[in-house]
Amino acid sequence: MNRILNHVCWAVLIVMYGGWIRAAESSKGSGAAGMVLDDVFASPISALELEALRTIGSVGLSYSVATDDDLDEIVGEISTYSFRRDATQIVRLGCWGDGTLHAHLMDRWMMLQPVEVLEWFDGLRPEEKTSTLIKQVGIAGIHVNSRWAVEWLVSRHQAGETTNEDWLTQLYEATRFEPRRVAELALELQEGAERDALVEHAVQEWAGREPSAVDIWVRGFEESPLKQRLIAAQVLGMAALDILQATTMAATRLNPGSLQNRVVISLVQRWAQNAPMAAGAWVLAFENSTLRKLAVGQLLEQWKLMDPDSSARWALIHTPLSH
Repeated sequence: MNRILNHVCWAVLIVMYGGWIRAAESSKGSGAAGMVLDDVFASPISALELEALRTIGSVGLSYSVATDDDLDEIVGEISTYSFRRDATQIVRLGCWGDGTLHAHLMDRWMMLQPVEVLEWFDGLRPEEKTSTLIKQVGIAGIHVNSRWAVEWLVSRHQAGETTNEDWLTQLYEATRFEPRRVAELALELQEGAERDALVEHAVQEWAGREPSAVDIWVRGFEESPLKQRLIAAQVLGMAALDILQATTMAATRLNPGSLQNRVVISLVQRWAQNAPMAAGAWVLAFENSTLRKLAVGQLLEQWKLMDPDSSARWALIHTPLSH
C-alpha cells in the first residue's frame, strides 16, 4: 500500500510542478477542493490524486521516490509566476509538510523572490502559518540573508508560533552562518543536554572564524563542566587556524581527565597529518606523563601511515623520553 501511495504522490507532484504527465486517467474532481484544483491546473483532478495530495504533508516525499536531481529538475521547471500559486494551493489544502519537494520549492522561491515570499507568508491566515512552514521559510531565508532570517525566526518563536523541535532545527541550520548569535540564543533554551550540545556546536563553528571573540565569550562563563566542554569546542574549532595555539590551550586550560585526553589526542592526530615532527616536539614537552604516552601512541600510529621509516626513527630516539 505504501509503495502504491508513493507512486500516486509522485504522479500528483509531476502534475502540479510542470504539468508534464498525467500518470493516470482522471475524472472530474468533486467538492470545493476539486474545484480549486481544477481552477489552478485548468484540468480535472481525480479524487484519488486529491487524496494523495492531502497525504503529502504527512508522509513527505522520500528519497526512495525522488533523487535530488529529480527534485531540482521539477522545481527548475516551475515558472516564477507560479511559485505563489503552487505554494498557496499546497497550504490551503493542508498539505505543506516536511516533504523534500516543499523545501526545494521554498529554497528556489526565496532565492529568486525573497520579498514576494514574505508578502505571501504575511498574507496567509493564522492557522496556515504552521511551525513547519515557518521553519522552511526561515531556513530558506538563512541562505539569502542570514542575519535577517535568524531574527525573523526569533520573533516567530518568541510569539509561540514554532515548536521546540523545529526551533532547534532552525538554530542548527543557522549555526553555519551566524554561530555567535546561535550560541547566544542557545543559552536561552531550557538547560539540558540538547541545549549544551547546540552551544558547543555553535562555539566550534564560531572559533573557526573569530577565535579571539570566542575566547573572550567563553572566559565569561563560571567554571563548570559546561565551560570545560566549551573550551574543548573552542580549541577544536580553531585548530584549522592555529594548531599550535589550539593544542597548547587544550593542555593548559582543560582539566586533566577524559575530556582533555580526547581533545589533545584528536588535535595531535590532525597535526601529525601535516607536520608530524612539530607535533612530536610538542608532545614530548607536555608535562602530563599519562596523556603524553597516549599522544605519542596516536602520533606514531598516524605518522606510520604516511612515512613508516621516519616514524620508526623518531620512535627509536624519542619513545623512551615519553615514559
